[in-house]
Amino acid sequence: MSTVAVLGGGGMGAAMTRLLREQGFRVRIWDRTPEKAESLREVGAEPAAEVAEAVQDADVLLTVLTDGPVVADVMEQALSATSPEAVWIQASTVGGEWADRLRELARHHERSMLDAPVSGSTQPAEQ
Repeated sequence: MSTVAVLGGGGMGAAMTRLLREQGFRVRIWDRTPEKAESLREVGAEPAAEVAEAVQDADVLLTVLTDGPVVADVMEQALSATSPEAVWIQASTVGGEWADRLRELARHHERSMLDAPVSGSTQPAEQ
């Protein structure tokens, strides 16, 4: 079973976590507000207290955070704790400039990144 580390447990991240669990993925969830991550334990997600704990041995990293600076800050902590084979899916809506910066951050850490922003309400994330 693949392990997905979801970084961001707000509306979009929570919806994606639920869907991933329904599809049978093992999900570790981390959020800057620990209560958000903890609330997803009820669907079988594994809350992590630290970013490095969430991403350790994960096959996929999924960022669903508020903006580019937050994603960059979190991923600076996360990327060094990941496996070189892990794939980072960046689903936060950050704009072109930040997408370029985040791609460069992934390249610097020799990691793969896919920019796949989700916009709108939580409905697209649930689907």
